[in-house]
Amino acid sequence: MDVSALGMALKRVKLKKNKEVNDRSAPMMKAGLEKKDLDQYYKDVQDTYVESWEPLLTAKGLTFRTAYVPMQKKEAEAMVKAYEAHEKLSEEEKKGKHYAKFYAMLLKDPVFSKMQETLQKQIDECLNLFKCDKVFVKGSSRSAKDAVIDLQNMTADFESRCQNVKKQKGEGGKCDLNSGVVSLLGAGKDAMSGTSAQYFLQLFVRSERIYQDMRLALQMKDFKSGWAIREWIDVDIGNTTTSAAATIVVILTFQK
Repeated sequence: MDVSALGMALKRVKLKKNKEVNDRSAPMMKAGLEKKDLDQYYKDVQDTYVESWEPLLTAKGLTFRTAYVPMQKKEAEAMVKAYEAHEKLSEEEKKGKHYAKFYAMLLKDPVFSKMQETLQKQIDECLNLFKCDKVFVKGSSRSAKDAVIDLQNMTADFESRCQNVKKQKGEGGKCDLNSGVVSLLGAGKDAMSGTSAQYFLQLFVRSERIYQDMRLALQMKDFKSGWAIREWIDVDIGNTTTSAAATIVVILTFQK
C-alpha cells in the first residue's frame, strides 16, 4: 500500500475539538468536584511529577540526566492565557508567518519573554553539561506530544523519511503502510527534541495537555509546576523492518 498521500493529508488535517477530553492521563477537571477530592487528586498527580521520581532513578543510573526550571504562578497564568488566545486563532492564523506574528505578540508580555529567556539559559547549560546535540523539554506532569502534529518540520521530516524508503527500494519502490507508520512515528519522536526555548514554548502554547496541567496546578493553594529539561538520546526507529506495533511501544516509552 502506497502511503505517499499521507504527507498531503497531514497538511490538510483538522482535528475536531471534543467537548470532553478522552485522555486517560489527563487531569480531573470535572465540574462540581469537591475541593477535598480535588486536593487529593492533585496530590496524587504531584507524585507522578518527574521531579518526584527522576532523582530516585538517576541515583541508580536508570534514566536520562535531567535539570529543572521551577515555574512561578504568574508564568503558568501566562501559559494558560497564551493557549486560550491560540485557540481563538483561525486555522490559517496558526501557520507560518501568521503564527510568527502571534508569538511575537506573546513575547510583548514581560512575564512570557522572561520565561523564554530563563528556559533558554538552562537549555544552553544542559547542552553543555550533557554533551548532547539536543534536549527534550516537558512539563512537570506531561509532555506536549499532542501538539507535534501542528509542526511544519514534523510534516517535512515525515515526507523525507518516506522518500528515503522509496529510494532504498529502488525504481518503482513504494513506502508501504508499515514503513509509513514507522516514518510518521519517527518524525513525531524527533519533533519532541530541540535546542531552542522558543521552539519548545511554541509547542507548549499549542498543547492541550500542558494547558490542562497548568490549570490544575493554578487551582491549588500551594502552586507547584515547572519545566524538566532531559538529556536527548536518539533511538533509531528508522529500520522499516520494525513492526509498527513495536515502534509505537518505543514512542510511548520515551514521550511521557
